[in-house]
Amino acid sequence: MSIQPKVIALGFFDGVHLGHGALLRRTVEEARRRGVRSAVFTWAQPPKEVVTGVPVPLINSPEDRAWLAKSLYDIDDVIMVPFNKEMMTTSWEDFITEILIKRYHAVHLVAGHDHRFGHKNQGTPELLKSKCAELGLGCDIIPEVIGVVHHPEDAAPYQMPEVCPSCGAPVVHLEDEAALRCVNPECPAQSLRNIIHFASRDAMDIDGLGTAVATQLVDKGLVHSAADLYDLTLEQLLTLEKFKEKSATNLLHAIENSKQNNLDKLLFGFGIRNIGDKAAALLAEHFGTLEAIREADIETISEIDGFGGVMGQSVVEFFAKDGTTDLVHRLADVGVNMTWKGEPKGDKLAGKTLVVTGTLESLSRNEAEALIVKNGGKASGSVSKKTAYVVAGAAAGSKLTKAQTLGVPVLTEAEFLAMLRDEPEA
Repeated sequence: MSIQPKVIALGFFDGVHLGHGALLRRTVEEARRRGVRSAVFTWAQPPKEVVTGVPVPLINSPEDRAWLAKSLYDIDDVIMVPFNKEMMTTSWEDFITEILIKRYHAVHLVAGHDHRFGHKNQGTPELLKSKCAELGLGCDIIPEVIGVVHHPEDAAPYQMPEVCPSCGAPVVHLEDEAALRCVNPECPAQSLRNIIHFASRDAMDIDGLGTAVATQLVDKGLVHSAADLYDLTLEQLLTLEKFKEKSATNLLHAIENSKQNNLDKLLFGFGIRNIGDKAAALLAEHFGTLEAIREADIETISEIDGFGGVMGQSVVEFFAKDGTTDLVHRLADVGVNMTWKGEPKGDKLAGKTLVVTGTLESLSRNEAEALIVKNGGKASGSVSKKTAYVVAGAAAGSKLTKAQTLGVPVLTEAEFLAMLRDEPEA
């Protein structure tokens, strides 16, 4: 990444609609006026997907988003950053000063009218503009684009695509979705995203198999589905860019070790629509085996606490696909675990609903919520009169305020852990 000064556009830019186009054009225009580089700052994965654990359907892959910005709008640099714990917990002010300015050398920022950023999305376009003025930084906030007021005389009407640009299969509108989608299970673009998700930390956790490596594997025709990962050889991996014998061996070991993961990791790795990591854990624990899940009907699945008809339907539809049957059989043949190996739930929090908010010292939010479930409780994302406790860490916001208003008991992290140990907090 260049250390030259940059005009940076902020956003996710999936689909590159009219609003995105206006924002990117303004970025390039200002960069050329200043004689600096134009850049996009975006996330490698949807923040909502990382926070909730629920896969977010996308129009474009990360690579496609970068290509569209560069090829259609002449953006010089695409800064694609993982949405990790650092980014999740960075305050909106530090995001501007420490990341955009110090790390990526921003001299001018461009954002949309509804852009949010920083810890808990506390940064707003108004705060961005105010902070930039305070720091002597340029800033443009692009208003909502609701239509085109003028077309050039030679402009042709835009035609929505009828086929997928990656595989050529017809695209469709799924119920309750605005986006056009390719539903071809053999689509290379979908295969790539499925493999990246399958190998991710919250899924099968295959260390060393990130976006760049997955892209090479798909581009070289070495991998078409997640099952193909378990057939890779040392010789094949050594054909990949920047791979030596040690890195190739380490990746093979990581792939082999992933076979022993618990069933919930595999279920989440499948990328079933509407099924996040917590729902996958509930499924795995409730049914015990993958075979039992495959045989379950919508009504049976929907009876699980925290599930509904839509989630049950998503599970049933996924396992009804011919491609899924083949994938499951191949994974079973290579020895991937398909049973629940978790410990029986405790009862210290039985019948209680807890909400975790703020940044805890020793636990991530996912880890704290996993402890709640492990001890028989229910982890919720919202505070109500039915909430038994709120576990509050640093920078706890509206959920803490609501708990105090409703009189819901608030626990520190230490008090929460002591409760699970059956020990009074000293």
